Amino acid sequence: MSRELHAKGGGGSIPPFRWCGDDEALERYALGRVSGEMLDQFDDHLLVCFSCQDKVADLDDQIGHIRQNLQETRQDDAPRWWQSILPAFSLRPAWAAALALLVVGIFIAPRLPLFSPTPVAVTLSVIRGPELGADAPSDSPLRLRVDLRELPEHDRYRLDIVGATGELIRSAEVGRNGGFLTAEWHGGAPGRYWVRLHAPDGQLLREFGLTLR
Repeated sequence: MSRELHAKGGGGSIPPFRWCGDDEALERYALGRVSGEMLDQFDDHLLVCFSCQDKVADLDDQIGHIRQNLQETRQDDAPRWWQSILPAFSLRPAWAAALALLVVGIFIAPRLPLFSPTPVAVTLSVIRGPELGADAPSDSPLRLRVDLRELPEHDRYRLDIVGATGELIRSAEVGRNGGFLTAEWHGGAPGRYWVRLHAPDGQLLREFGLTLR
């Protein structure tokens, strides 16, 4: 009897099997996610259908390969694991999607805003002596807050962050929010910085000291 006859239940001796050749159903069977009457029908069908036997055998090989590589990750380094497991995942769209979600969870999600650290609030005051100024942690995002109530009123200002030797690190136009101006900066290495507030025409209005520790 030919493979086609076995697969389709031809010849009147083999009842048709509704999941014959169904990749999704065969995948569930190979993963052990079939039970009850459906499992009994699968077992009976696979006794006579060579086509489905071949597909299940291929799936078993792929699943075994993936499980073996997952086990090896406990003893092997990450780059070698990715090189060996990617070809297996590329064979099945569903597994490729699962791998994509794994990559997002490990490498991308921690970088999203939801996982970003909360900026440290820093209030800047006018410099009145060499030892005065604001302190903040280094290498941390900062939220700089400037009091504008005694300054000429403009819709927007230019805020420059300058290093100890005068190099410009960041420059941005920032709008006022009531009597204050708020700007965020990703922060920098430990050291002394200057925050300079300019009017739209470039006039220097205020200069603030900022020490990152």
